[in-house]
Amino acid sequence: MRGFIVEDDKRFVYLKKLLEEAGDIVEPSLLHYEKLDYIVFGLKGPDEMGHYKENSQTRLLADNFFESLQKGCQIYSFVDSPYLQQIAQKHHLIYQAFEKDEQVVLGNADLTSEAVMAYLISKRARKLKDSTLTIIGYGHLAKSLIKYLQPFVKSIKVVLRNPKYDQEIKRFGTPYRFEQTDYFDSDILINTVPCRLFGKAELKKIKSDSIFLDVSSFPYSFDIDEALECQVDAHILPGLPGKYAYQDAAKLLFYAITEGRNV
Repeated sequence: MRGFIVEDDKRFVYLKKLLEEAGDIVEPSLLHYEKLDYIVFGLKGPDEMGHYKENSQTRLLADNFFESLQKGCQIYSFVDSPYLQQIAQKHHLIYQAFEKDEQVVLGNADLTSEAVMAYLISKRARKLKDSTLTIIGYGHLAKSLIKYLQPFVKSIKVVLRNPKYDQEIKRFGTPYRFEQTDYFDSDILINTVPCRLFGKAELKKIKSDSIFLDVSSFPYSFDIDEALECQVDAHILPGLPGKYAYQDAAKLLFYAITEGRNV
């Protein structure tokens, strides 16, 4: 198989190594793109004008790029791209977003949770043990964070909209709604919901000695400048699997790409 990888971060650099070790030819550039069997466009992929990011530089695809690819060429990006979906359908290509792959999602959730634990230990002046924890959201990542942190913390509050998970949460903690304010008094707050939830009024309710981590994606739950203005110890931490244990993160992408192959 012949491919090309946009090396957005360390996991994509290591992904190239894994694919080459499996026998693939991974091209150093898109010079002969019409011969490729697959292209990994890094995190987000190109925009509708053909611009994409590589090593912090903006590059431009040729005008006839997609129509010149082989039929059945596999196109990947980490974040789901409606544009690439349309392009794939129009030019008989195969598109896959890694964030839609269940095994990638579950694996990344655990890598993120481990990274969060390391981050908390390195940044806080207090130990995890006996700290109170609030998790905002209750998806794959939130459940993984709870699994990793529950053995250490004193109590867990989970803030979510849907009451159908309340009984499940009550087995290890206490469910809360967004309109409640009791959860602001936790020692550690971690947001997993990619939505702006905290303005200045909410940020001012957070304890002065708390730490607030956002491990979601844009637009994040708060504005970092507003958080600093309100003297909140706030940290926005996107894309942790690409920075922490990136080799294991790359293996998840490798398995997604080579599934069904004899490698």
